[in-house]
Amino acid sequence: MLVVATTKSLDVPPIAEPKRTHNQLVCNLELSGFMPDHLDFVAYFARHAAKALKMPTSDTIHLKTAINRWFTNKGPFVHAKTKEIFERKTYHRLIQAFDASPETITAWVKYVNESLPPGVDLKVERFEWEPLGFGKALPEPKIEGQKTHVEEVRERAAQYLAQFTKK
Repeated sequence: MLVVATTKSLDVPPIAEPKRTHNQLVCNLELSGFMPDHLDFVAYFARHAAKALKMPTSDTIHLKTAINRWFTNKGPFVHAKTKEIFERKTYHRLIQAFDASPETITAWVKYVNESLPPGVDLKVERFEWEPLGFGKALPEPKIEGQKTHVEEVRERAAQYLAQFTKK
């Protein structure tokens, strides 16, 4: 007698989508590969991991598919005029993360990168936001014998004022 064991499907509990607070883009996660179903699964996995970290993300964005085609002769003599056509499609998916700290982005990218299946490539682009006026706190480099940018601007401003006030 043959007994067939059935298994229940794995139901992943839904996680609430976190709200965007400031709508600041902090990371672009681009996935690429030759099998679109693998990319869609990895994109779902990455978005689910981001939700678990309470990080708002965009929906999966389907980018343009790159198609590479090349032709070869079927044979050198009689069949030289007939060509064989080969084609390779590279699919791309993009996930954008918003309003997260750099530490959270680093942990998320590391987790997704370690969980990638073979044949899926990952490209990460991070953005860091600084408060307004952060450049004032940066020290200006002083090179011996050269004027700083501020000194050059003041000197040129004095020259222009002297030209226009001579009348």
